[in-house]
Amino acid sequence: MNMRSWMARLEPHAGLIVLFALLIVLWQALQAAASFEPDAAYAERRAADAIRQASREILHPGDRVFLSSQNSPVRQALQELRANVYLIDPPDANGVETPLLQVLDDYCQRDEAQEEQAAYWIWTMDNPRTLMLLGQAARALNFFFGFQAVLPYRGSEAFAIDKLLRLQPKDDIISSYCEAGRVAATGPVLVVLDADRFSPWIGSMATGRITWLASGPEREMAASDFAVQDMPPLLTYDVYWMGQVPLFPSWVFTNQDMAAYDRTAQMSKVQAGVVLVDRKAELGITALRYLRECRLEEASLESSLFRQMCFK
Repeated sequence: MNMRSWMARLEPHAGLIVLFALLIVLWQALQAAASFEPDAAYAERRAADAIRQASREILHPGDRVFLSSQNSPVRQALQELRANVYLIDPPDANGVETPLLQVLDDYCQRDEAQEEQAAYWIWTMDNPRTLMLLGQAARALNFFFGFQAVLPYRGSEAFAIDKLLRLQPKDDIISSYCEAGRVAATGPVLVVLDADRFSPWIGSMATGRITWLASGPEREMAASDFAVQDMPPLLTYDVYWMGQVPLFPSWVFTNQDMAAYDRTAQMSKVQAGVVLVDRKAELGITALRYLRECRLEEASLESSLFRQMCFK
């Protein structure tokens, strides 16, 4: 078969051939786009630029900002906005506790003007270990605040959507913090919260002189307990993996709770610590191993939120 005859036979199918070729090119382009991973330095520059731009649109003077960043332009932008910036230095043992206590104590004194001051957590990927180093900060902040994404999933802001989060105060936990500090003015304090109020993915928590424990070791878990609210779906494969579970699982912290109670009991007995138990809490088997009703001469504190108990 000569070339002319071969071309003549293909001519009626030319349109299909071109369409098939275009589909192959399009498929390859989509594959390349899906597998594209921008240079880490480039991605972080885009993230920092997005944070600076979004901060000017979202933040207001007086807003509270927990900042975990060594990025000078980001720090400068927040300073210009006259926000109340609280630096979190992850390698520092007190890197999150000191600024967190300052903000919590401020909440305890809040008035109408302070009610309008929003709170945010801004962070940048300063080095490959940033996420690991910020684990303690995320845990502490999430005990008192819920996380909400505020950047739309578009353009360069996609690089920073998880790096500028609005902090939604958990008013009941913050009120418990304020009440515990008011009732027990000095010394260590153990606050036992009802298991339903205690963050289910946290076994125990220490904030300054207050140790937080759950009334029972078993806590049910839901996606809302750890997912960032309004985070775009499928940003990562497992953002909403809990949403795919038909039955909410529960976690049991038997060993962790026992160790925390034991350590707190030893410290409190030496330092004359106070035990405050959520009035609605039913104590589980772990708590009952360490706590008892106080004798009349031992109970001296009054609170609308808590009842005083004593260590055995």
